[in-house]
Amino acid sequence: MNAGTGTATGVRLTDSGTLASHTWNGFTGMYIVLAPGQTAEGSTWAYIADFTEDVVRLQVEVTSAEPDAEPADNLVTITAPLTVVRGGFTGIAYGDYNRNHVLDPGEVLPGLRIQASGQGAGWSAETVTDSQGRFAFHDLLAGTWHVYPSSPDWTFTYPAVEVDGVSEPEVVLRGEYDITGWLTGSARLSAST
Repeated sequence: MNAGTGTATGVRLTDSGTLASHTWNGFTGMYIVLAPGQTAEGSTWAYIADFTEDVVRLQVEVTSAEPDAEPADNLVTITAPLTVVRGGFTGIAYGDYNRNHVLDPGEVLPGLRIQASGQGAGWSAETVTDSQGRFAFHDLLAGTWHVYPSSPDWTFTYPAVEVDGVSEPEVVLRGEYDITGWLTGSARLSAST
């Protein structure tokens, strides 16, 4: 609120803290004008950039082009406790040679690279299946994670897994043999005489 007696021009909101990738709604343009007694409200949503402090901290400062009689009331710091929920999931990957949709002996895929991507920017993890085709992702942030197995010989669907910090879902990755590069054919045509 402009508590002064004159119009404030070039009013600008700046912030710092543990949030990333955010913008303020309610502030049209970079600078706004506030008449005496007028209020401006804004809201924001953001990703939390730093989980190490166990708090969300946001410091907001409002400045204007004119000198301020009370600059001390232009800065506010908001701090809230942060509870980070982490969890994981495990799974097995197999190549369904006989296409019966059942994991049969000899179908596990050891050494398969698997990537998991979360909903936040930069939320990714990678692992490789063990000799039994098993894999595990632990200590992931709660939310939806997409699983991407990578193989030149097998095609997979890319399932989504909900990590909730309570249970560790079991994911089964069924590969179908990719025969794209294997199909060839020839034909001989002759005409009867």
